[in-house]
Amino acid sequence: MGIFLGIDVGAVSVKIALLSDDESLQTIQRASDFQDLFYQPHRNGKSKEEIFSKILVTHYRRLKGSPITATQQLLKQIFGIIPKDEIRGARVCGSGGPLIQDHLGINHENEFKAIARGVGEIYPNISTVLEMGGQNAKYIALERDVASGTAGIADYEKSGDCAAGTGSF
Repeated sequence: MGIFLGIDVGAVSVKIALLSDDESLQTIQRASDFQDLFYQPHRNGKSKEEIFSKILVTHYRRLKGSPITATQQLLKQIFGIIPKDEIRGARVCGSGGPLIQDHLGINHENEFKAIARGVGEIYPNISTVLEMGGQNAKYIALERDVASGTAGIADYEKSGDCAAGTGSF
């Protein structure tokens, strides 16, 4: 199938997750060598192949008041490493998502759903997520669908806008 991009454009920064299937696993593993672009998780004794088998996440990039420019620059770096023909789809979420959706012509995803699915895939034993953003904070209780095993939302709460307390004053 290929690689899918998950673009999170918040109030302060943008970051992109690359999700691969088995067919594109080698591409993701090669891309993981670019440490200036991609986050390098602690391996805890695991091999590179085990760590980068599903997902690769860029370092966040500050928007500096220009979410479109910051997103385009990050995508340009990614496309310098990963051939565009290996990209099979993209979704955008976050408070800046609608702006990027219109600019790039890609679908917007509800950020609560995106968080639940992502955390549920990578950390199957996690049942509670606290996410602190530049604009708000979120609490999400996860539950698994018995039939599919997919993580879903059992309960959630969000703080008021501008109540996240990032400390960037």
